[in-house]
Amino acid sequence: MEDLYIQNDEKFKMFQKSESEEKEEEKKINENDGEEEEDDENITIYNKKEFELENVIKFMFNKDIFEKVKFCPKCGKIMSLENNKNYLDEKVWRCRSKILVHEEKKNIRENSLFEEVNIPLSILYFLTFYCFKEKLSIEKAFIEINDNKNLFGGKTCSIKGITKVFSIIRN
Repeated sequence: MEDLYIQNDEKFKMFQKSESEEKEEEKKINENDGEEEEDDENITIYNKKEFELENVIKFMFNKDIFEKVKFCPKCGKIMSLENNKNYLDEKVWRCRSKILVHEEKKNIRENSLFEEVNIPLSILYFLTFYCFKEKLSIEKAFIEINDNKNLFGGKTCSIKGITKVFSIIRN
């Protein structure tokens, strides 16, 4: 199980926060005492705002996990990022070209490590940044997610989903 946590792996490095991001997060935690969650065992504190969809998507773009620009495969024009509740992440790349009349849509996870992972982004962020970094076991990560599901809009994920995410990062 210990081999799950290879910290020198390039894939893991992309999830690490810079020193300034760490300081900013610490500052937010200190300012937002009423919005924190505590785990009785280790008193783990999570900032709820950090897990909001817009912030998670921004993090994924900033770390180049998701493509920042997407070109339409039909017409080659730059697609726009739009809200769409029909997609798991509630965002979609969309082209509405008037030259070649078509409406192309692409998932924001396309061509990323997590293209085939079907769990909410906030949980994916939690697993990759907190659980993997802190070397939590799959079982402990599952417990943390269920104990803090209010951070994820009441959503949770299975042990199978957690195992898949850890496997992707490990490889």
